Amino acid sequence: MKKLYLVITLLLAAAVLLSGCTKEKFEKNDKRIIGLTSLQIVEKYGDFDRKQKQPDKNGLYVNCACGYLISEEKVGFLGTTPAKYFMIYFDYKGVADLCRYEEIV
Repeated sequence: MKKLYLVITLLLAAAVLLSGCTKEKFEKNDKRIIGLTSLQIVEKYGDFDRKQKQPDKNGLYVNCACGYLISEEKVGFLGTTPAKYFMIYFDYKGVADLCRYEEIV
């Protein structure tokens, strides 16, 4: 019986420790993104999942924010968890100047 308790305790401890091991694709104000154009970001990470407006004639997103879906909206018994996006804000030249996580309902 002691062995069973020991095994269960070890499994629970491993589950708790390993649950925090996931690294998100982006970090807030990621230095790899700030200063890049929207074209460079799309080339590196793929098309945006969320866009405030369409790109200009040069293919740049200017004066807007675009983002990548981090986690989808989840509907549960106690309520709804909104979708989480990594949003990148672009200036008038189409250069990223701010990044942050946002929950969007």
